Amino acid sequence: GEINVFCIGEFNPLIVEIPALVYHGFKCISDYEATVVNITTECYDYKNPDEFRLPPHGGPIPYDWARADG
Repeated sequence: GEINVFCIGEFNPLIVEIPALVYHGFKCISDYEATVVNITTECYDYKNPDEFRLPPHGGPIPYDWARADG
């Protein structure tokens, strides 16, 4: 029932470890593109996926994906 927000960038680089079964997402809020490197612990199994998705808007997680500056 909690939401964590990490502001990561050129002057605040971070490594974030996301535990298994935790929903997560990324958004870029700068004027230029961002790079996200996703390193998994296992190869993706297309026949038996362990990935679960939720709708980004109006779903069970109350997060506003809009940028603060509009």
